[in-house]
Amino acid sequence: NEVRAEQLNRYLWGFRSESFLPHALLPCDPSDLAVLISHEERREYTSLADSLIASALCSMEFMQAFGQVLDFVESYDSKKKEESRRRFRDWQDLGVNPRFIKAA
Repeated sequence: NEVRAEQLNRYLWGFRSESFLPHALLPCDPSDLAVLISHEERREYTSLADSLIASALCSMEFMQAFGQVLDFVESYDSKKKEESRRRFRDWQDLGVNPRFIKAA
């Protein structure tokens, strides 16, 4: 949602200066930015980037428009964990071979 997008934006501005990621909240001029943040699924955004860091609220249709999608398993909550598993199966049903990478 809009509040979480703004929180992420503020977090990235305060992140370590030696590893700063050029970023901005959409809508904006996306030129020369490594990270674009949005709380909306807008078709015109799909042409701005090849990769998407998705949330559980992203539709499969929107996610399919990107070359790479990073989706997180929210294992702290059993309902959210099951939703993550459903999305994994949805990708498989679409013929995609998703990879599960366990965080260290």
